[in-house]
Amino acid sequence: MPPAKKRRVAAAAAAAELADATITTTNDNSSALINNKLLQQHRQALDTLLQTVDQLSETNNKVDDDNLSTSILTSSLALANLKSLQRQIALQVETQANESKEQRAKVEECSLMLENLTYERNYLQREIGSLEGWKADELEK
Repeated sequence: MPPAKKRRVAAAAAAAELADATITTTNDNSSALINNKLLQQHRQALDTLLQTVDQLSETNNKVDDDNLSTSILTSSLALANLKSLQRQIALQVETQANESKEQRAKVEECSLMLENLTYERNYLQREIGSLEGWKADELEK
């Protein structure tokens, strides 16, 4: 592939990556909202569990069967909810880690491409500079 075509292909790829980065930014905003929502739900479930435990510890000797069964049910539901939310948060963290790894790879690829193009430009400038004073004896005859 000729060097000019390589540069056009590289420029098109860089433009496509820039468009993907814009889409990723909007996805990052929505995933941040999802993360905040998950964390709020996690905090609410944790607060519910702590309130139930506090109620049980305050009324340790005065617990009737209905109150005890309600407290156990509430705490069981809160624990199940906490486990579910913890799994969802862990999946979100893993997804974010994978996305950042992909973005890092794209940045490294672009940096390498830029370095290669800079080297090629400098090489061609040196070649042009060395040939500026050259005169062809065949053409001057």
